[in-house]
Amino acid sequence: MIYSRLFLSILNTIACRLYGTGIGMKHKNLFKFYQYLRRSISPEWVMIDGSKIFIDRSDPLELSSGIGKRDPLIKLVEKLLVPGNTVVDVGAHIGFVTIMAANKVGSLGKVYAFEPEPGNFRLLKKNVGFNNFKNVVCHNLALGGKKGTGVLYLNPENSGNNFLFSSSFSHGFKAIKVNVEKLDNILKRIDVDLLKIDVEGYEYFILLGTRRILERNRNIVVITEYCPEFLKSSGSLPEEFIGYMRKFGFSLVLIDEKSGVFRDMSKSPIADIDFYSRGSCNLLFSRNRNVITDLLKDENL
Repeated sequence: MIYSRLFLSILNTIACRLYGTGIGMKHKNLFKFYQYLRRSISPEWVMIDGSKIFIDRSDPLELSSGIGKRDPLIKLVEKLLVPGNTVVDVGAHIGFVTIMAANKVGSLGKVYAFEPEPGNFRLLKKNVGFNNFKNVVCHNLALGGKKGTGVLYLNPENSGNNFLFSSSFSHGFKAIKVNVEKLDNILKRIDVDLLKIDVEGYEYFILLGTRRILERNRNIVVITEYCPEFLKSSGSLPEEFIGYMRKFGFSLVLIDEKSGVFRDMSKSPIADIDFYSRGSCNLLFSRNRNVITDLLKDENL
């Protein structure tokens, strides 16, 4: 046990030093070997900001290495939230963002977490319950543009990389049926301050089912994953996705995943957004220019 902890500490130190260098993309076999080692000795849980978070063996968020806490998305969520806010976490996975948000909004705030994959949902509920968060409501549901049932394709190597559509990305994955609901039907009279969506290319369809919430909450901030290839594979297009949000009057900021730098892309063509996304990134949408201006004042997170 002692040697395992020592080896994990050394591995984590190396990972943190190499984080953001792009070495994992350049040397994919080396990255796969690193993932194998980490899975072999990964702990059952980690402590982050006073909360005990149970993780799965694949640990796609790299919480056991400490890299997850440095994710620009996490820092951005913590920066935007204040006590009393209401947060919706779509694609909550095991609850890392949910836990961080619940801490920030406090007892006067609320977090609604949605996760369709059964194993992830069990860890989500366990993390919320163990840390005694009474301000979190968990839903074992997928969200989409209409109510019904869907098929979720499960990545056996990465619990955070499941798909609600069949494509080359999900070839060979185990498929399970899940219930699908519109967010508008669940949060009918609830004001939302922050909506975070990370669903591997299904973001556009979820936003179609969130129309009334977007119309009703003028100061809502929306943070979504943006991966053009995933969007196309899901049956939507980047132009539809960005155009839909612009139609509601949203400005948008691209978050550079590697550097944490913000780029105002409110008036930029799709080609520029795709270029700076480097394949995948997070986008922030807001109708409040003060939110955009405040973010751009910071050089990075």
